[in-house]
Amino acid sequence: MIFEGPVMSQSFKRDRGFTLVELLVVIAIIGVLVALLLPAVQAAREAARRSQCTNNVKQVVLACHNFHDTYGTVPNIVSYTPTGGGGTTGGFGAGWGFLPFLLPYVEQKALFDTINFNSNCCCNSLTQVHKAYIPAFTCPSDPLGKALMPDRGLPTTACNDGSGSAVFTGTLTGSTTTSSGLIQSRPSSYLGSFGDGFVLKDTLGYSVGASGKNYGCGGCSESSSATVAGPNCPTPGIGWGGGPDHRGIWDYRNSRPPVRFAQIQDGLSNTIMIGHSSSVAAGYDMVWFTNTGSTIGTSLPVSFNVAPSVQQKSFYCPGCDLTGTPWRGRGFQSHHPQGVVVGMCDGSVTFISQNINQVTFNAMGSRAGGETVASQ
Repeated sequence: MIFEGPVMSQSFKRDRGFTLVELLVVIAIIGVLVALLLPAVQAAREAARRSQCTNNVKQVVLACHNFHDTYGTVPNIVSYTPTGGGGTTGGFGAGWGFLPFLLPYVEQKALFDTINFNSNCCCNSLTQVHKAYIPAFTCPSDPLGKALMPDRGLPTTACNDGSGSAVFTGTLTGSTTTSSGLIQSRPSSYLGSFGDGFVLKDTLGYSVGASGKNYGCGGCSESSSATVAGPNCPTPGIGWGGGPDHRGIWDYRNSRPPVRFAQIQDGLSNTIMIGHSSSVAAGYDMVWFTNTGSTIGTSLPVSFNVAPSVQQKSFYCPGCDLTGTPWRGRGFQSHHPQGVVVGMCDGSVTFISQNINQVTFNAMGSRAGGETVASQ
């Protein structure tokens, strides 16, 4: 017997995937979220880098205080000698700056012990120092802060210890100028203040004639050797913040003994000791261990040379060659947005806006200028 009944049908549910339109919508939403979050992430990263930078500046300032506690002065720009180079021009000696003398105070005693300060800084025997990377001297926001740069210039090229000179003479790639005394090394992100002395040889955006009136340059000189007082320069220096009348913490020319805190008459909390520099926007002579690469001043506006240098990805100096006019980069400048980190003589660290009044900023550079910073 055959049973016939209604045929039972069973429907099977098929798994359904995303359509192309749905995928595109999801991707678009993710893209919008990333676009919204990216600035916040970048800002958080920069805040962390600036915090590390602030800590570095604090270390360097405290290192100067520890040195002062031991020797009674800030480190000499050239050596431990109790007097400067003498005369009005001073001297660069073996070429060492003040930063190497701070190494024992920034956890770099082992490197300090390898340095023979009687040897000229260019000697082959000191290659380890030339190529040293010092974390405390490096800003994490500086794009070339850790880079070993091939075109750094030294104040001396003759070695005196028999090991031969590490510098080379030749034409750098991309340069039409034959340059002497260049070396592989690194700059420092933090340099000492030579105060409000006039910066020479800029070719764009900085007027010599208006220096005293608009920028409040004290102890200034409008040439590399002028010493005659004038209405804009009542106590002229010897260019670049040097000479007997320099008003900062370090005399670029090494013509006077190193400064004692008692000589800072404008107040330790009102006077800049250490400030930020940029490896991109500074000249070839910015080398961390040399006296020529140790100082910057307040008479250039904050971050004066950063934007054009970043745009062309190298030191911006219109109308000059590699070694011709490095002084455009002798101001306080950084890759932190809107300003620079500086260490004051009392050990405090602060952030100075690039919109600060220039006369006020210059007043913060002089140690005994008699200005009242708060009233500027």
